[in-house]
Amino acid sequence: MKRRGARRLLIQMPDGLKPHAVNISRELMERTGAEVYISAGPCYGGCDVATGQAKMLNVDLIVHYGHTEFVRVDDCPSIFLEVRS
Repeated sequence: MKRRGARRLLIQMPDGLKPHAVNISRELMERTGAEVYISAGPCYGGCDVATGQAKMLNVDLIVHYGHTEFVRVDDCPSIFLEVRS
C-alpha cells in the first residue's frame, strides 16, 4: 500500500470478517498513515468488488479481504488478500 502511494483506502470483506474490520482499519492507519474507510455493504466474493463505493469516496486503493482475485478490476486499483478459515 505504501509502495502504491495510496493515501485513501477502502477495505472490503465478507460478513464473517466484518467483526475484525475496525481493528484492521486501525492497524492499516497506523502502519500506512492513510485514511481508511470500511465498506459496510455485502460482499459475495472476489467478483463483487466495491468499485462504486470506491468512486464515491475517491479512494486510491481497494483492499479486498477474504477472496482471491476472480475478475480484473479496472475501475479502481485493488489488491486481494485471501483469508482462509
